[in-house]
Amino acid sequence: VAGAIFAVVGNTVMEKLKQGVAAAMFAATGNTIMQKLKQGQIPQSGVVCTEPGNLSCKFIMHVNFENNLDYIKKTVTSVIKECDNGLFTSVSFPAFGTGQGGMNSSQVATAMFDAIASAVKSNSPTYLATIRIVILERAVYQIFKDMFQNRYGMNAPKNKWSSFPGILSISTSKHVSAPVILESPESFNPAVFNIMGGPDSDVEKAKTKLETIFQEHYKEEIITDSKISTLKPRQDEEILALGTKYGVRITIEKGFIARIRMQGVLKDVLQVIKEVHVILYTKQQKDQEERMTSTVVQWYYAEQGQYIQFKPEVNHEIETKYEVYQTKKDHQLVHITSSEGQPLLLDFDKKEAMIFGTKQKLKLKRTDKKKGEFPPQWDDMNGVSLMVQQLDPYSAEYNEVASEFTKTAKERILKIERVQNSTLYQAYMAKREQIIEKNGPHDLMEMRLFHGTTKEACSGINLHGFNRNFSGQNGVCYGNGVYFAANASYSAQPKYSKSDTSGQRYMYLARVLAGRYTEGKQGMRMPPPRSESNPNDRYDSLVDRIYQPVMYIIFHDDQAYPEYLITFQ
Repeated sequence: VAGAIFAVVGNTVMEKLKQGVAAAMFAATGNTIMQKLKQGQIPQSGVVCTEPGNLSCKFIMHVNFENNLDYIKKTVTSVIKECDNGLFTSVSFPAFGTGQGGMNSSQVATAMFDAIASAVKSNSPTYLATIRIVILERAVYQIFKDMFQNRYGMNAPKNKWSSFPGILSISTSKHVSAPVILESPESFNPAVFNIMGGPDSDVEKAKTKLETIFQEHYKEEIITDSKISTLKPRQDEEILALGTKYGVRITIEKGFIARIRMQGVLKDVLQVIKEVHVILYTKQQKDQEERMTSTVVQWYYAEQGQYIQFKPEVNHEIETKYEVYQTKKDHQLVHITSSEGQPLLLDFDKKEAMIFGTKQKLKLKRTDKKKGEFPPQWDDMNGVSLMVQQLDPYSAEYNEVASEFTKTAKERILKIERVQNSTLYQAYMAKREQIIEKNGPHDLMEMRLFHGTTKEACSGINLHGFNRNFSGQNGVCYGNGVYFAANASYSAQPKYSKSDTSGQRYMYLARVLAGRYTEGKQGMRMPPPRSESNPNDRYDSLVDRIYQPVMYIIFHDDQAYPEYLITFQ
């Protein structure tokens, strides 16, 4: 589970932990979690978060549970909100009360799906992408599955018990909340047989014979492939056109289940299958080419003071045209079509694009990642390794940083400066790749955090970054590392952001690689090992508390980059 896994604990009576889902959960986590819960109580309407023990997830969330449908709705809604606030990408629920609780499975399913729909619609989760319901009882799973599929307008597939997955997975994206169904036009008229004869038995034999012949030559096949959901309109049309060409009924479904259904004469259906696989394979190859291009080169366009990436397919097309331009030095204007279907006219000499119709001109920028990729908003550094650029107060970049600051801090911003240090940035990106290789992308936990400082320290931080050797000047309650805060108001305290002689104060908005973290303790000089069996596999950082940390502590200088310096009063 990428984000959190959710466990139900029956009331605060510890005997209840020996029943149902709770019993199975604690059998898997080991004794550590049970002992932690015995040390305290779970609030009547709250959540207690613990480490996962032996489970492969980030946290376990424990709540008091009552056999009440309204309570289930409130609990599901609350947990979804907490998970998104905690930056979790997924959460797994049990089917509340359907086991030891003895509640009606259909009513519980209705309550849970209502709560999920309401939470997603009202809160619009930013980080939480997947909600799973894990069910082990066959009968309960069937009830949840049928209701799930009926809600999203899908026909339930005829799964056998042997293929029973036990998990319903719901995406929080509003773009896939309902399936898209495309059908080929009817290209043939139905055949009608009128059977007339003597005895009824002969008529029935003739009818049976015709049905047998039909079944022998009729074929229905389904291709299920995740790539189907990402087919472009022209690829949809190419597949549906096969229906007209071969007299086969074709249905394309895009949604939670991505599949293509083909119905018709056996030989025609088999031919359509062959050609559909060619289209899907070609798409796969094209997608790979586009991804490969994006790993090497990225094109951007400027909009309202910010540089925005072109999507992979457009990025690939622009780069292909640019390579021709570089080879032939052909200064003719180039026509392409954007992802939104807008025709663009590219001028590589002027590094700009013009939108047909509106004649609006967009500034273009190309980043060669092989030479080191820097943020697109950086100004040309003209061969120097450090530049500190003051932002235009009316720019989108300024407003974005200011918005992060003013979410919690009430002080007045005097100026915001962008720190462009190519050496520090490359070291930071190298550390980023190292953590991804060790943890996987889901446990990178790259964050924007605040760090209060003094005027005297700013020039050193701009040049050399955050140095853990200076830790301890403002307290080391959770370890001897460099401290960052989730909220600007915390770093804005006078003991962290000290005033200079003119009354101005200083704070960095930094990019920080938190990775996998655990609770810190005074005196720690590095994060502890994640398990006793492998002392070399350590946590990447420390925090003041496991659930919704306020402070993050790092011990490797390259784990943070001083992105913006905020001067305030």
